[in-house]
Amino acid sequence: MTPKDIVTGTLGGMTPLYVMLQNRVLWFRRSRLTMKLAHGFLWLTLGSVPSRALTLLTTILVARVLGAAVYGEFSLVRSSVNAFVTVATFGMGRTAAKYVAELLATDRVRAGRIVALNYLFTFITSATVALVFVILAPIICTRMIDSPHLVAQVRLGAPLLVFTALVGAQVGVLAGFQAFRETSIALTISALASAPFFYFGSKFFGLTGAVIGFSIGTIVNFCCNSYAISRLTRRFGVQYSFWNCWREAAVLWNFCLPSTLISLSMSGATWCATILIMRGQNGATELGLFDATRQIQTAALYLPVMASQVITPALSELNALKDRTRFIKTALYNLGVNFLFTLAIALGVILFSQKIMLSFGDDFGQGVAVLTVAALTCVTMSLTNVCSSVLTSLGAMWTRFVTTALWCMTLGYAALHAYLHNAGALGTSYAFIAAYLVMLSTQVLAIVRLLHRGQKEV
Repeated sequence: MTPKDIVTGTLGGMTPLYVMLQNRVLWFRRSRLTMKLAHGFLWLTLGSVPSRALTLLTTILVARVLGAAVYGEFSLVRSSVNAFVTVATFGMGRTAAKYVAELLATDRVRAGRIVALNYLFTFITSATVALVFVILAPIICTRMIDSPHLVAQVRLGAPLLVFTALVGAQVGVLAGFQAFRETSIALTISALASAPFFYFGSKFFGLTGAVIGFSIGTIVNFCCNSYAISRLTRRFGVQYSFWNCWREAAVLWNFCLPSTLISLSMSGATWCATILIMRGQNGATELGLFDATRQIQTAALYLPVMASQVITPALSELNALKDRTRFIKTALYNLGVNFLFTLAIALGVILFSQKIMLSFGDDFGQGVAVLTVAALTCVTMSLTNVCSSVLTSLGAMWTRFVTTALWCMTLGYAALHAYLHNAGALGTSYAFIAAYLVMLSTQVLAIVRLLHRGQKEV
């Protein structure tokens, strides 16, 4: 048998290779779902890879300018804002992604009410939470993170809190419209706008400049998303009014409340873990090391996270059509692709861990072991992202909350153990990988159970 025989199919009964490839291409083109997934992922990749690369590069430069200790303080301010953002968003982004995707083809009036409720409720909650954040800043800095000199910088995070919450809600709406090209463009523009303000703000104004510069990119992102959503609603004939949007308030209990509890518990547990690092031996330096590895981790997971934004609306649509066979195939395919992709990235990060950490500065060279554990955690995190998308599309948000509660308990116990034994950033990294292994196993069991029953949890 020669390569020519395989290509031409001259051996008896053998299908020519070019015919097999041609049939595969034709199947790909005719599969509406596959084309939608590929189109969405392609656009998100085109926007996310350059923007994430630029953000990571800027973060490395900022870390070199500020040093490990001050960069650790910036990380603490940002994590404090993110903890309160969870309450401010109230899960409206996920809600919009699911319901807009389901209703766009069947009931555009309801879809418009969901969009309006998404905007209005997020603005009210984010403004309220930001006010509370400003009032509680002295207590947070003095009693919780033992850094009273950070009160002003933490208060500067209030505008960042509001716009981060609004951007999260907007991304959900864009995902529901499956407008991934618009999301990609907004990501790129915001990254380009943020980079110079973030770097030069840090260089000339230290920690305060870093907080302000980082916030500017979020504000630009909000403006770009607003413009895109206004165009999309006109294109699809979706009209939204704030006067009657409360008719969809039932989704706040069925979907938003468990979604908020999920995000709140995860961000709260993560925040507590960072506080334990800060209160430990060489706290600021250890937190700087931990946050640097988290930035690499975020970059490694960026494409899988973008893929989950594509897969959730697609699975929601299949679930609404009760097409269980395609639902399962799509979920399994994404699990396999995410595992192989993230494993390859993790092995690459481990191989070059020394150089990666030193790129942040000489003070970060001692964080190689922390980065190695964080890279391995990426694999389990990518799989839990897919499982979370499956549960979300099934409407099983309370089931997701149970798996998240187990994650929080595991992380809390392991992080406290690391704190008591002065394990610092490395011990906390081990705590995270243990928590994600627990979450992954419980999510898989829950999905198998739900699919076996053939029921959708409401």
